Amino acid sequence: MKWYKYWKVYIGIGIFFTLSVLCGAIPNIIFAILFLYLGITQRKKAYSDTEYIEEIERRKQEKALAKIPHQERYKDCKNIHTKIVGVTFKNDDGSSRQDYLCHLHNGEELFLKEYIYEESPAFHVCNKRGKCLGNLAEDIAQKIKAKYDEKEKIVFVEEVDSFDRNELYDRKREEEDYIYYCKIVIYFK
Repeated sequence: MKWYKYWKVYIGIGIFFTLSVLCGAIPNIIFAILFLYLGITQRKKAYSDTEYIEEIERRKQEKALAKIPHQERYKDCKNIHTKIVGVTFKNDDGSSRQDYLCHLHNGEELFLKEYIYEESPAFHVCNKRGKCLGNLAEDIAQKIKAKYDEKEKIVFVEEVDSFDRNELYDRKREEEDYIYYCKIVIYFK
């Protein structure tokens, strides 16, 4: 629990001690009873509201579901394992896809954004903030469009790794030149 969720309680306690210093014990007791009464009645109002209770239950279910690994949650769903392509290119806004990839974690949820590229269906793979990490390969995009167009697409990071470009091209340089890549799994629900 975060301490700032109870800011009203802290303000009440602060007022209570301030009044005890300024006024004495009797007004303090009266204010303590008043604060307790208001706190209890506000809580009863909140719990009598069905929308509030439904929201609390929905949040509890989401937290419980989030603790289960995606492999278990979607084990009955069709899936495709693939790599994100185009990870070394810059985005349209000039941001680096490599910067976004290096901050990803295994099991993190991603999103697909569909678009048309050269009159063919294509998909951007985006993080939670909507920043493009790369694309799906053309054959995977066409397969998804043909077979799974109507289904919900749920994407998770399977693995994020990197390699040194200098070793790949057998260059002898002092500075390291790492390229990040990402393997993902797409579930169709």
